Amino acid sequence: MLLKRFYNRQFPRWLGPLVGSIVGAYCGFGNPFVPGELPLWVTVVGGASIGCVAGVLVMFLDPLLPDTTPKALADRSGKILVKCRGTGTPSGVVGRALTLFGLLLSWIPFLGLVLNLIGVQVNRETDDWAIVGSKFGLVIGTTVSVLMAIGLILDW
Repeated sequence: MLLKRFYNRQFPRWLGPLVGSIVGAYCGFGNPFVPGELPLWVTVVGGASIGCVAGVLVMFLDPLLPDTTPKALADRSGKILVKCRGTGTPSGVVGRALTLFGLLLSWIPFLGLVLNLIGVQVNRETDDWAIVGSKFGLVIGTTVSVLMAIGLILDW
């Protein structure tokens, strides 16, 4: 059971890559000192790099904290009255995850196309980086899939 002081604790998003690098470097110290193995500095730097990438992924998937300043609250109440498509709607965790996986896998024919199509549909009501990333991945996935289809048809 966690202590009460750890419940609902919020940390800044930028700590994700930092903590990931530290944990990855610590895991890199597990290198056994056997002749022929990689040097210790290689495993530490490699672990820190992998941890940093994982921390960046967590940073992008973590939602932004709401702005609670009086001016932002007044603006938000005005936007509730005028509900238009794509105004101030942040993307959800599923939308951000689909965007990241779609961008990472957009070079795989047909799989990247399908993931990015789903990502564009999920993020169509948002106005943050998730819809832009989904559309960018959709362009890459479509290009790769069309080139692969042409190659299959022409028997390259």
